[in-house]
Amino acid sequence: MDTTFWDEVDRLLIRYGVSFTPRIIERASGAYVFDRQGTPILGFTSGPDPRT
Repeated sequence: MDTTFWDEVDRLLIRYGVSFTPRIIERASGAYVFDRQGTPILGFTSGPDPRT
């Protein structure tokens, strides 16, 4: 990723109390999202899945 992309991310993203970690999310499964390295990240900020 070029620095222009991350500069725009830093300028435009809303933060909820913590600093931003530059990761690109590749996929999701259940309550987790996974970055490009396959690291599972608990995706709890969007609320419950209305389909369940």
